[in-house]
Amino acid sequence: MTEDEENKLEFEKALELRNFEIDNFWKRGWFFGALLLAVLSMYLTEYKLNTSTIPVICISFLAFLISLGQSLMNRGSKYWQERWEYVTKNRESSLCIDLTKTKKFNQYERYYIDACIRAKDENCLARGQRFSVSKIAILIWDIITISTFLLWLNDLFSGYFKNFGLADFAISHKVLIFHVVILCYIGRFLLNGKVFEKLKRSKTEMNDSGQQRNKYYKDSENYVLYNVTELEKHPAN
Repeated sequence: MTEDEENKLEFEKALELRNFEIDNFWKRGWFFGALLLAVLSMYLTEYKLNTSTIPVICISFLAFLISLGQSLMNRGSKYWQERWEYVTKNRESSLCIDLTKTKKFNQYERYYIDACIRAKDENCLARGQRFSVSKIAILIWDIITISTFLLWLNDLFSGYFKNFGLADFAISHKVLIFHVVILCYIGRFLLNGKVFEKLKRSKTEMNDSGQQRNKYYKDSENYVLYNVTELEKHPAN
């Protein structure tokens, strides 16, 4: 395979993965939106019935976690979309094509594109504008996250601390255990689940962030580097 063919293949795959991430950005939003709607419906039902079957503070806490998860996932999805976008642009330079690059310095073409949109003479409320769709989605979910957090705080102070006293010992302790278990699991998952990785700030940072590799790492690398028949030359640890 020649270098041009390799660059072309990498360009096509990077473009495909970029579009894949954009598509999944909205699919994840629909999934979490439906899940949040179901939880809030449960919240309203329990709030109206005013029963202790499922304390509303537990439901509002779940609503907050779902919103927070989607808000963080939006940023993760945006990172991977931008990652493949920049890989695509890099391979475009190698192939001497200009498909996804933004021509920031070609102000004449930018003017003519905007002129075509203005030529439709649409109402300013219906006319297309240069908004960042992904950033607006991030903003909306951040507002929902803040709202559900405030809802949980309201239930915490007006419900748990005010109404759940010694008379409701069993309920108050169940609520406390529920929160502690969920928060402990989240803390454990974040610490050991490799959920988050910092963006590199310099070229000299270590690829593995200085972490010690486990005993399966070498075999994993061999499986990626060699085909099945060649693996026999690289015995497992």
